[in-house]
Formats: sequence, structure tokens, C-alpha cells
Amino acid sequence: MLTVIKKNLIRWVIIAMLLFVLTAFTLPSSTSIQPKIVSNPAEATPAPEDTFIRVAQGHIVSSGKMSRGVAWGDYNDDGKPDLFVANSQGQTNFLYRNDGDGIFTPVQESEIMQIRSYSESGNWVDYDSDGDLDLFITNIRNEANFLFRNDGDDSFTRITDGEIVSERRSSTGSCWADYDADGDLDVFVANRNEQHNSFFSNNGDGNFAKMTDGEIVKNGGDSRACGWADVDGDADLDLYVGNAHEANFFYTNNGDGTFTRVTEGSFTNDISYTYGLSWADVDNDGDIDLFVSNVQDKNILYLNNGLGEFERVVDEPFATDIGASKGNTWGDFDNDGDVDLFVANGTPDISDVTNFLYLNDGEGTFTRSAVGVLTDDNHISAGTAWVDYNNDGRLDIFVANWGNNNQDNALYTNENGEIGNWIKISLVGYESNRSSIGATVRLETIIDAETIWQTHQVLGNTGYGSQNEQIIHFGIGSATQIKSLEIRWQSGEVDVYTELIANTRYTATEAGDLHLTDSQ
Repeated sequence: MLTVIKKNLIRWVIIAMLLFVLTAFTLPSSTSIQPKIVSNPAEATPAPEDTFIRVAQGHIVSSGKMSRGVAWGDYNDDGKPDLFVANSQGQTNFLYRNDGDGIFTPVQESEIMQIRSYSESGNWVDYDSDGDLDLFITNIRNEANFLFRNDGDDSFTRITDGEIVSERRSSTGSCWADYDADGDLDVFVANRNEQHNSFFSNNGDGNFAKMTDGEIVKNGGDSRACGWADVDGDADLDLYVGNAHEANFFYTNNGDGTFTRVTEGSFTNDISYTYGLSWADVDNDGDIDLFVSNVQDKNILYLNNGLGEFERVVDEPFATDIGASKGNTWGDFDNDGDVDLFVANGTPDISDVTNFLYLNDGEGTFTRSAVGVLTDDNHISAGTAWVDYNNDGRLDIFVANWGNNNQDNALYTNENGEIGNWIKISLVGYESNRSSIGATVRLETIIDAETIWQTHQVLGNTGYGSQNEQIIHFGIGSATQIKSLEIRWQSGEVDVYTELIANTRYTATEAGDLHLTDSQ
């Protein structure tokens, strides 16, 4: 009788275990993935020297030039983000291949590293929808911009035909987006010196047509930065343009291929020396807000009221700190469920300037934080962008420096040992553009017994002339499972997934496929 009871008990234990496995996950798991779960993230701030460590060796941090913009993108599709750095003053640019284990190899044989130019920015984009990342580079001093098509075999071909690469203006940055929702990426180019900005529409065959109608290409301006975002939740992308010493431009997308310039309110009437801008949902209320960096003036945070109308925040530390702010990037650097802000400063006119890090307390307020070398280094900085270059779930930061035209750049590895959990999502569009720019991703988790919704939009650039790693990264604090993940594609398709695993990277393809990413 005892033997029968033991057999029945064992049978029921096995059944219960099988039921748990079947109901706990909606996706197949991989035996090669062993998520590291943090049951209780740090309650105390780690020692500054434990947070970010500056990489000390390698060409990536020891070959100084006048570096301006930076762009992270996995151009060879090996699961490791690679780096482009735009250099000015007639210097050659940098292209680094991420070989893993913290090794970045300069791709000296590429034409990308051989042309001398006055480059300010770079964007990795799949403009021809063939599944690999191409590179667009903007140049100042009335030098034509560069477009390199990825050949899919670790090499690039420079495109020489078309006005997109023959027009000669002084271009500080570019913003890629599918403004007309036709499935391919178009590009807006910000130009300096009161030159009209440029807008090129993708024909879908690898060629671009220059747009000549509308205020968006006739407003002139001394433009330094631009950024697309869906500010009013209508599924099309609107455009903000930062100008030096004059009001910034804001254009709402009418959904029919035309734009309306908004001129009311401080959002479009504050005048400063704007050099960079970045969009993010900083208060986790579901809409996208805007940070604007200014040189030798107060920086500005504008909060979205959910209707595409913005109010200037006046009582946060980055609204009173004055530096020479250019690059900036939003990212959850402590993985606690809200985005923090890093700001790069630099001008020869201000001595002893350092970069700023503002930590979000989860309620839309911020504290300026000192975390060792990241905020102590006295560099003259321009562009900056985050990346998880070693795939450990912690966001690292690269900063482009330009002091004396030869200052070494800086790569800071996030070594916070008391960080929260995370999840990463790569998106692949089909009916929408392949790069998925314009998609909105919402995540629901329970952090410290509170339901938290986070919202990220897939955007093509950040700050000044720069681009973050092309992946959606959510910090989720003490949460070990995601209740809900919602992806709203620009095509109108909506995909919803539940009960995902913490500390895991997924790939989502449009129209309902979500799977574990092979490379971790």
C-alpha cells in the first residue's frame, strides 16, 4: 500500500511540474540561457567607483581626433553592436567591429575609414530593406554627405548617384523615419548657416527624391539636431528641429504626406543655442517627452500632456545646471524601471566642464549623480550614445571627444553590481520598415508590488549626431517576469505577448512572432 502511495505521489509531482512548465511560459525556452534573477535590487547607491569603469586599452579609446557624432549598429549581424564615429577637420572617420570580449577592431580596409571629411553624424539604417544596416554620414562645410550600402559580406559600397549624396550643404545631423508609412525609410537632414533643411523621400528602389514643397524644407534655420517621434499617439511621426540662437521648429505630421508647423507655446518659442535633443517617456505615463540640450544656457525638459502639447519643466536640476551641452541620451542605467539621462558637455570656452548623469526616481523627478569617472572626466565632449556592448544587460556609454582636435574618446562599462533585472527586444518589420523605426513598445511589470507600465518608441537617433544601439531595453527592477509586452507597429499591426522571462533577449517580427535571440 505504501509503495502505491509513493508511486501515485511521484506521478502527481511529475504532472504538476509539467503543468507548471506548460503554463508558466508562452514561448519555448533554451537550455543555453540561464537568466540571472535579482530578487531584490540595490536599496543603497553603489560606491561611485563601482558604477562605470572607463575602458583603458584599445584603438577605440586611444586614437584621438575631432570626434563629433557616434552610432551603434550591428552591421555584420553577429549579435554584437559595432561602432561608427564621425570625425571632422578633414580627418578620417572610425569604424569599429565588435569582436567580443571587449575587443573593438578598426576596419581600416573599409572606404568608410579612408575618406577625409568634415563629418558630424552617422546613422545606421536599412534603407533598402535587405536585412542589413547601411550607413549615412552627414558633413559640414558644404561637403556632400555619404551613403554606404551594406553588401552583406562585411563590406560596403559607396553610393555616388542622386541628390542625397551630391547636394552640398553644411549638414550637422540626419533623422531617418518612414514619414509616409509606405514601408521604407526617408531622411530629414538638418543644415546649418540659415540653409534650408533637406528632406529626401525613399522611392523604395534604393533611390531618393528630394522634397521641395512645404515649410519643412523652406524655413531656413541654423539647425543642429532633429528627431522624429509620435507625440500625439496618432501612429504617424512628427518632427522637432533644434536651432542655434533662434526658435526651434516643430512639425506635426498630417498623415497625408504633409506637415503643419506649430508656432504656439514655449515648446516652439524658447530661444537658446540648441545642439541636441532626445525623446523618451520620462514619467512612465505612456506619452513621449522631449529633452533639449543647449550650449552655455539652461537645458530644457518638456513634458507631454498626452495630446501632443508640451509644458516646460522649471524645477529639475538639469533645468538649472549650465554647461556646454550637446550630446544626450535616455537609458535605464540602473535597471530600476525608469529612464535616466546622460548629457555630454564640451567647449573650449568653459574650463573644467564635466558630463552630467541624472537618475530618475520613478516619479518624473531627477537627481544629479556623481558616479566616478563617467561624471568626473574633464573632456570636451560632443555626441554620446548607450550600448550594451558586452551583452550583460547593463547599458554602457560611449562619448565622442574633440578637445584640441585630437582628444581620445571614452567608453564606459557599466559595472553596477547591484543593478535590477532587464529585458531586451529586437524588432524586425515586414509591412512596416525593416528597421521598425516608429514602432511603440509597451511593457507591464510588477516592481515592488506596484504595477508599472513603460513605453519606448523605436527612434533613429539621439542627442547630437548620434544613435543608440538599435534594440529596445527595459530595466524592470525586482520583477522576474513580464506580465505583458505590446508592440504597435507603424503598419497598424498590434502584437501582444505575456509572461516573458527576465534577463533575456528576444526578437520580435511583425505579425506575431517572438522568439529567444540566439546571441546573448
